[in-house]
Amino acid sequence: MQILRQFRLRVGKRYFDQVDNEDDFFLYPQHFKPESSTSVLARHFCNDVDNITKIAFNLPFGTKLYVKEHFVNFGRLPMSYYKALKNIPNVKLISPDENTKKLIKRARGVITLTSTVGFEALMMSKPVFVFGNVFYQVHPNCRKLNSFENLDRELHNLDVVEDSEINRRFIAAYKNISYPGNVYYSLSDNFEVDKFTKPFIAAMDVRFS
Repeated sequence: MQILRQFRLRVGKRYFDQVDNEDDFFLYPQHFKPESSTSVLARHFCNDVDNITKIAFNLPFGTKLYVKEHFVNFGRLPMSYYKALKNIPNVKLISPDENTKKLIKRARGVITLTSTVGFEALMMSKPVFVFGNVFYQVHPNCRKLNSFENLDRELHNLDVVEDSEINRRFIAAYKNISYPGNVYYSLSDNFEVDKFTKPFIAAMDVRFS
């Protein structure tokens, strides 16, 4: 498996396109799969080739879709996957090594299932379009889509509220409903169960009492 991945890492680089400063584009960050953020929270949109094809066919005239590969995916997916993406009109496949924040800054907006890149874009006052269920979908500059039916119309409406106070309030509200804990406890050799369970139980008592 390791040999196969090294081969894919070496050969796969030829499928990536160069970022062109003249391009007018939307950014679509790929997701690591399988993962609950897609398999559960965006279960009707798990076929990336299908998603990207439908998005590309609904882009405003003259724009492109920059599909940025997830760094964990690269080397794990077959070359046939990248070939399929390269055959879609208006799509450019972008290396995972490209700077995401620079891409967000230059993009018209971000289209995603549930990626945290969407949250980063909102903090930079960019319009975001999401197909999955994600914590930031209630942000004023985020549009929640349940199908591709009206995507072309939505992508022509890029009005955003550029107010840093909105972002501060959003973060404060999110922090207010969060509690201390470590969701990556399985990676910790010295994980103490009580440090996770006690705050969780206390939060549930407050929420449902």
